[in-house]
Amino acid sequence: MKGLAEKQMAFGYALVGDENASLRALDRAMTYLAMPLRDSDDLLGQRSVVHDDLFAIFRATCDIYLGRGDRVVPILRPRLTSLSSSSARTATITHAKLARAYANAGQPEEAAREALTALDASEQLGSLSARSELRRALPVLHRWRRRDDIRAVLRRLTPIARDA
Repeated sequence: MKGLAEKQMAFGYALVGDENASLRALDRAMTYLAMPLRDSDDLLGQRSVVHDDLFAIFRATCDIYLGRGDRVVPILRPRLTSLSSSSARTATITHAKLARAYANAGQPEEAAREALTALDASEQLGSLSARSELRRALPVLHRWRRRDDIRAVLRRLTPIARDA
């Protein structure tokens, strides 16, 4: 439980732009998540898959929230195939994160493609987490609101943002 709480704190610090606090919380999260389970522990969320990929995904998420994209795409993109085969929900959330990473990196075509993929999948799966990630991408996507592909994304995302 403490590891997942620290992970959320790392994300929160990144969202408010405090990179150092985010990295410290992420280090604590991975330390807690790497500890062996006790009999009384519940198996919660990512606790079942603690490894370097998990750390890379958490770190990439913090980087996205800090406004980065260029260094995040090469970390997340190659993991999509394995994520898709192991967890459609996690892959959908990762597509949503990639949409924002591409937008942060100034690549609207790729951002639109990933956002539409995430939107389609999140509608099928009912993934609120993916929709939440996509809502976070809205301010960055608005830079290219005159592009047809981005307009298509914004038309689908705007009602979701209003429902939040």
